[in-house]
Amino acid sequence: MALTKATLIDLNANELILDLDADTSITADTDDTIHFKIAGSDEITMTAAGLSPATADGNALGTAALEWSDLFLADGAVINFGADQDVSLTHVADTGLLLSSTDRLQFGDSGT
Repeated sequence: MALTKATLIDLNANELILDLDADTSITADTDDTIHFKIAGSDEITMTAAGLSPATADGNALGTAALEWSDLFLADGAVINFGADQDVSLTHVADTGLLLSSTDRLQFGDSGT
């Protein structure tokens, strides 16, 4: 029998359980926010403004064995480093990259 009409499934802020032991799920119990729980812990939060780890320094993007291929950022994009974002690398359109004002690039050798 072919499906001829789409059906809306309204979870109404309830949890969608994804695995056998019921510790991996998706919820939207806060307006306009989606929470992804893995192994019983909130891991990722998605809103209209962004995709974020549930805690600071909580998730890696890729692994040593499973790297992402490419990263594309818009003009003026900023990459912030450190827990307090004290070092930044900013794209300056048609010019290059700008390292935050008083910071510097450091190159080490085998002695450092």
